[in-house]
Amino acid sequence: MQILKPIKVGQAPNDQTGDTLRDAMVVVNENFTKTRSGVDAVEVAVAAAQRRADAAIPAAEKGAAGGVTPLDAAGKVPAAHLPEPAIPLAQKAAPGGVAPLDEGSRVPLDFLPVTEPAVPLAQKGQPGGVATLAADGKIAPVQLPDLIPSAEKAQPNGVATLAADGRIVAGQLPALIPAADKGRPGGVPTLDAEGRVPAAQLPAMQDAVPLAEKGQPGGVATLAADGRVPVTQLPPIDSIPLGFVTWWPSRTAIPAGWAPLDGQVINRATYPDMWVSVQAGNFPQVPEATWQSDASVRGSYTAGDGTTTLRLPDLNGKSPGALGAVMLRGDGALSAGIDGVIQRDATQRVAGAIALAYGVTQIDASGAFFSQEGVGGGSTSYPYTNPYRWLKFDNALQARTATENRPLNATGCWVVKLFGVITNPGAVDAAQLASDLAQAQSALQQLKSQVFGIGQKLRQRTTVLRTWYQNTTDRPIMVGSRLIGTGAGTILVVGYLNNVADGTDAVTCHYETIPGGYAGMRCGFTMQVPPGLWWVVDGLNMDCLLYTSPSPRDS
Repeated sequence: MQILKPIKVGQAPNDQTGDTLRDAMVVVNENFTKTRSGVDAVEVAVAAAQRRADAAIPAAEKGAAGGVTPLDAAGKVPAAHLPEPAIPLAQKAAPGGVAPLDEGSRVPLDFLPVTEPAVPLAQKGQPGGVATLAADGKIAPVQLPDLIPSAEKAQPNGVATLAADGRIVAGQLPALIPAADKGRPGGVPTLDAEGRVPAAQLPAMQDAVPLAEKGQPGGVATLAADGRVPVTQLPPIDSIPLGFVTWWPSRTAIPAGWAPLDGQVINRATYPDMWVSVQAGNFPQVPEATWQSDASVRGSYTAGDGTTTLRLPDLNGKSPGALGAVMLRGDGALSAGIDGVIQRDATQRVAGAIALAYGVTQIDASGAFFSQEGVGGGSTSYPYTNPYRWLKFDNALQARTATENRPLNATGCWVVKLFGVITNPGAVDAAQLASDLAQAQSALQQLKSQVFGIGQKLRQRTTVLRTWYQNTTDRPIMVGSRLIGTGAGTILVVGYLNNVADGTDAVTCHYETIPGGYAGMRCGFTMQVPPGLWWVVDGLNMDCLLYTSPSPRDS
């Protein structure tokens, strides 16, 4: 038996005769230790006694007929397990005991209270009183508390039944994981003291996705608050069909999958789906020769070289001989009416008339009309030498003029969708490479059209001296000559002008002379004439044979 030590508290407050606080707490700790040891000993003894009891009396006999009675929560035998109550004979007809019964099995009047009944009749069937009995000798249901109807026993949304062992029947329990599956292969993991699955029951690291890969390229997607993968981590959904044409603000930043519509040739193998779509007749197509000879059909595709290439339309006016950059319109009224055909610019006709009476000497003009004075003229029937005035028309006096009719516009680049999404096997952006290739092919073919010699050949040309000729190709041409002097003073003059024939309002861009020649002199010259410019060859005392190298398209 543990002896607890008392704490000395002194005779009066702060009389310095009691234990110090530290000494008192030491005594408290010692007493708690002894108490805990005693409690543990009692619990051990109780458990041992329980085991002995359980071993002595089979659990199956608990609460069973012929067995032992259980105890309720208060540690008492439930009333259902008690026998009929027995009353000591000494209490029969004795004060504080029980009343006897007469021959009619009723309490004699002498043992009944005289003044009032034991339970006032006014309490019968009343709140706080006693229940009445129905004709069957049972309490009326209306006077019973709320009970679970027997019909709900073992029924859906009802109550479960108990088996002979006092437990719910297995068939009335929800699906459960068998305890035997806990912590075994093919079963369920256990949880450690922190509520986590032990490392030993987790897969090997090589079979798990590292946290560092969460939301990273080549890793795994994260989940947003709604349990779905964020849009930023989803692949692009490409709903734009192949061959779709649109306007892009800058040629230097064309997006992947698109290419400029410059009339360039591209490889079928690089863009197989686009070639299949062209073959299927989904886009206007003309023969390559027609595309080259007729600039009005360059809104169409061609089969390229017929074996490996495909030519795109030219909507940006980049191909040699193009009519110009185009605007797009519908295929209805006033259009060309044929897919892939480029309609030339035009203006509505402006016409009018003015009647002048003979002898008018003054003409007042305004707007696009203006007057200009002249001298002499007339006809053989009406000759005159007096001054006169012209009535002229020039819309440049009222409107902006140019070499074409055009609306207000912004410059950009017409582009076409050549392919969709590409799954890149590595770090290289294959889609961007394909778009860059299409742009590079266009730039290269444009450069070829501007450089002399590519696709050109020299040919003899019958040229009249002192006659102006225009380079009507869209490329530089080479003009060469071979001459033989026929007498002294042979002179050769060659050159080209940057405006119009005959030198009207022109500026000489190139001009060469060879003076002081002689009979039998042999020499030659070459000059490169830019597109659109006029050129001439002139000379004295010479025979000259000219050669030119225009584009093969120039007949």
